[in-house]
Amino acid sequence: MSKRNLDEILDYERCKKRIEKSKYFTEIFFRKHPMKYRELFEEYEKIFFKDNVYYKVDKKYMTDVYKDSMGEENTILASYFSISNDRIETIYNDIIFYIERLEDTLEDYEDDIEMMEDYIEESEESEDIKDFESQIEDDKEEIERIKNLLEIYPKIENYIPIHSEPGFHYLLINKLTGAIEFFMRDPISIDKYTGLFKIADSLDEFIDKLYIEKTENRVVNIAQGRKVLKEMDEYIKERDKFKNE
Repeated sequence: MSKRNLDEILDYERCKKRIEKSKYFTEIFFRKHPMKYRELFEEYEKIFFKDNVYYKVDKKYMTDVYKDSMGEENTILASYFSISNDRIETIYNDIIFYIERLEDTLEDYEDDIEMMEDYIEESEESEDIKDFESQIEDDKEEIERIKNLLEIYPKIENYIPIHSEPGFHYLLINKLTGAIEFFMRDPISIDKYTGLFKIADSLDEFIDKLYIEKTENRVVNIAQGRKVLKEMDEYIKERDKFKNE
């Protein structure tokens, strides 16, 4: 199987070689998911692509779940893979943080419902009872929505993250199938829309489909990048505030 010329798409000056052996891209992993570009993931812990390198998503992956997150957009800026052991574990902890916050929110709703039901049993105020019954129904809907979100969140034992914009989106390798999946969540509210969807059957497919965008689009990319960085700063402040509470 032929390999593409990586010199076309990689920024080797920014790539960083491994200082320790990967715990994740192991012989066992590569036996299960053989790939043409194995050496790249064994040799480097940071893999930077050139500024104008994109991945084009095949139409077969543009499901309803994909479109709920991405609309009709079928290109993704490649940017970089950060796959050191420490970085991968940091991303795992980041995802666990979101899951725990959702579970805490779920528990709060359940506690509130229990208190309101106790009040209804003891209260003789019909108007209050009606208000609480309405609130209970609303809270039950929220509980179902959060349970659905928890079902969508990736089970970290089944994935290896290779790229993340914390709080926004994550690029993941499915350890069971070898597929590349995109996990996207609302950057502001922990309990808003979340989507997890496949964008490539393998790392090889992802790398083979990378292409170089026209140079004039770089200005737009830089502006978009600055916007994302600003939003990330705001998100990190919010996340740290919750972690310290």
